[in-house]
Amino acid sequence: FTNINEELAYYKNRVTELEETLNQTQAELDEVQTSARDFEEELLKELEQSEKIHKELRSKNESLKIEVDEWKQKFYQAKSECNVTATQLQREIDTLQSLKDKFIIKTREAAKSSLQDLENKYNKAIERNAILENELEGKNQLIVQVQRLKDELRDVNIELAIMKNKEDGEYGPPPTSTVAAARKSTKNSHSTLGKPDASLDPNSNPVKMVQEMVGRVKSLEARLVSCRSLVTPLLAPPPSYSS
Repeated sequence: FTNINEELAYYKNRVTELEETLNQTQAELDEVQTSARDFEEELLKELEQSEKIHKELRSKNESLKIEVDEWKQKFYQAKSECNVTATQLQREIDTLQSLKDKFIIKTREAAKSSLQDLENKYNKAIERNAILENELEGKNQLIVQVQRLKDELRDVNIELAIMKNKEDGEYGPPPTSTVAAARKSTKNSHSTLGKPDASLDPNSNPVKMVQEMVGRVKSLEARLVSCRSLVTPLLAPPPSYSS
């Protein structure tokens, strides 16, 4: 400096610049402090809100933990009950399977027994049918034999009537109706008896002929009674047989 005034002016300008700088810095500091306070207030609000949310989340977490514990307990209880039920069901299934096997075995045995009984009944029915057929054939044969015996008896009666008429003819001619009836009966008799008997020869002894005729009649009557005793049971309806 050339003089003190220059130095004083310099320091005055310097002081003025520093004051301006100080004022500017103070203003910036005030602005920064204001911003800091605003930021601090916002942080405080955010912190309070975060703490509130944290408390809510903590409370919710505790509630969820309790609920999880309850669900775990329910799950283990349901699992235990399910195991018990599964064991019981398996036992019931085993029991039912055993009963099913026994039922199948009994059903097969019953079916086999029923089939065997049916076969036995069928065989007995066949045997009975054969017996009935034989009895029926025998009955038919007996019926034919009885009819033949009746025809023979009728023929014998006719022959007796003819012989009687011949004996009466010694004292007079026999009636025409008697001779015609005798001839008609003789014509309609059984073919095996169509031929005249040698004992009916007109030249033979009439008394002997009558005696022979009476013997033949008695023999035929005895045979007829015997055939009736055999035929009568066969004429009854056969007993019914269940299927």
